[in-house]
Amino acid sequence: MIVLSLDRKGYAVHSTLVLVISVLVLSACSRDTSLMADWQDYQQRLATPQQLQPRDFVLEPAPSLPALRDLRLDVTELNLSLLDSFRLDSCRVAALIAERNSSLGRLQQGVLRYYHDVQISSALNECVADLDASELRQRLTNVAAQKQASLPLLRAQAMLQDSALRNTLSSGKIALNQPDPAQFAPLLQALETLIQTLNSSHASELPALAELQAALETLDNSSYSGQLWRGFYEQQQLLAQLSPLLQGIDQRAGCRSAGVPERAQILRNVAISIFGGQLQPRLATYLQQGQAIKPYLERLKAIDAHPLMNDYLSHLIAQPEQLREAVRAHAKQWQVLFDACGFSPQQQASD
Repeated sequence: MIVLSLDRKGYAVHSTLVLVISVLVLSACSRDTSLMADWQDYQQRLATPQQLQPRDFVLEPAPSLPALRDLRLDVTELNLSLLDSFRLDSCRVAALIAERNSSLGRLQQGVLRYYHDVQISSALNECVADLDASELRQRLTNVAAQKQASLPLLRAQAMLQDSALRNTLSSGKIALNQPDPAQFAPLLQALETLIQTLNSSHASELPALAELQAALETLDNSSYSGQLWRGFYEQQQLLAQLSPLLQGIDQRAGCRSAGVPERAQILRNVAISIFGGQLQPRLATYLQQGQAIKPYLERLKAIDAHPLMNDYLSHLIAQPEQLREAVRAHAKQWQVLFDACGFSPQQQASD
């Protein structure tokens, strides 16, 4: 479909030049080629009838996720004396502290560590309520209050350090060829579980540990989102670099004089069958998935973990709208040809 305007949800709406093609046809019509190969084929088909020379696409690297060394936070660990910890054997917090002090517990990082921080914070308060008035209860009350107050900073640290989340937010090495709802849905569900954990400040708000571990495994092992981010960034550049081939296309097509030359008909077919039939349905699915993941990115940004991370999340959040604008601008350039030659958007492409 050739679309001049897209609504805020990423779906196509009618305009002067609109060819409606069901997105449901994508799975049946998708070709086993790379994203770049499709765009190179489109450029060649666009250039040849105009007797223009195709140029090599030059892609700027996507902005990188800030390095861990640039995202350090000053977090102070709270400690109980060995004697006090021995006196807490009757409390649930004793087992949690022992787990944190184990060799595996000391290696915990990211969201999983924050999960246990919330558990410890809640267990400390439970233990205070169970203790009789004593010097130990007073010390534990102070520690519990400090632990609860430290959770926002621990949350920020967890978000910045988590390897699974960093994998999800990082741009991939290659662009996604065809967005796949079957791979995208588990990614969103895993993000929901991770964000639920980060937004928890009491053990009762946490998901089940097995659910969090499964979510982290999904995010850690998936390259889908990284390829999605790269596809957003690269296709904006590809559309921009194709713009010169569409500037003045009405004159080169010959429709400003009497009649409609064969080269104009060829270009109409390129617009309908290649841009409208192959590229734009994929772009529409990109936009749909970008709109769907946007609220999750905004919730991560609301944690306000670090200015550099906020800037990077803002970049990701902006990608769908920037791609939408690039598609709209490209379609408007095609509109010039259709207006000059009197082509109808409802016409089928010729063989």
